[in-house]
Amino acid sequence: MKKKTTNLILLVVVFISALSFAQEQNINISGNQTSVKVLSSGTINFYKTASTNTHYIENTKLQTGIVELKKLGEPHTVNKNRGKLIVIFNDCVSIRTKASKSDMTEARVIQLINDYNNCSEYTDSFELSERQKIDQTYANQKSVLNYDFGIGYHNQTTDIRINNQGEQSEDDGSLSLFASLNISPAHLGSLTGRLFYDFTLQYNFNTSFEFTNVEQDLSSLQITITPKYYFNKPESKLNPFIGAGLGAVILDYEITDITQVTFDTIDSSRTKFIYGFEIGAEFLSDFEFTLAYYPDYKNDIVIDEDNIIRSDFQNLSFKLGYKF
Repeated sequence: MKKKTTNLILLVVVFISALSFAQEQNINISGNQTSVKVLSSGTINFYKTASTNTHYIENTKLQTGIVELKKLGEPHTVNKNRGKLIVIFNDCVSIRTKASKSDMTEARVIQLINDYNNCSEYTDSFELSERQKIDQTYANQKSVLNYDFGIGYHNQTTDIRINNQGEQSEDDGSLSLFASLNISPAHLGSLTGRLFYDFTLQYNFNTSFEFTNVEQDLSSLQITITPKYYFNKPESKLNPFIGAGLGAVILDYEITDITQVTFDTIDSSRTKFIYGFEIGAEFLSDFEFTLAYYPDYKNDIVIDEDNIIRSDFQNLSFKLGYKF
């Protein structure tokens, strides 16, 4: 009796092991053999990778190929996964409708597969609802990436005060060069192609200021991050935008005491935080004109306990760029 019991236990163990082995196999994903656990097989194959728990699904009847489902169970991927499942189940209207409204979890996808296998009516032609069209668009949507290079005119206003001598103000302008990286991520949904994150590096050539007793030469390097919203579609011939920027400026300055009494020439650099606003328009799809204003950043230079040079700066730039 004991021997029979032992044999039965061994048989059960072997059966479970064989079943477990049967549920794992290697499949070709993007040219690579990948070990996966088979969650469902047949008309609809549903897999989960053994190493990363990434889910893949395919409809063998419709020859959809293996489609990756992004991070099942996370709210920000629901629309993308719904859009993909609409394609997987597109020949069964009732299941396609369920997929467009379902939560995207592993258990829910398995339930949709079971329902699809028992679909009451299959069709070769179908029309997506407006919501399904949007979901499918988001599912196939890609991030927009472009580069922007150009030149500009940089106008600098400087207000300077040395202790109680009174405030003096001067303006000067110079050439500037800039390069930008513009990104509109796919996860923005309907805002992709409208809302961009603009990363800009701008060099402002030397500006010179002459005050009563002081001369100042100033050049600067600006690094800014500017979210920009474009009001029209990307293909529009004229597409106005507005943005708000944050960043830093590296000031490279030389201040000379004309009288040579209070101090010697000061040659130094400093990094300051800046914020500002940008408006402009993209035209003919490739060119962009920008008016950028970065107000009020300060630079105090302590000469000695009796003399402090206090400077306030304001930047106004006109920029013309070309997008690649």
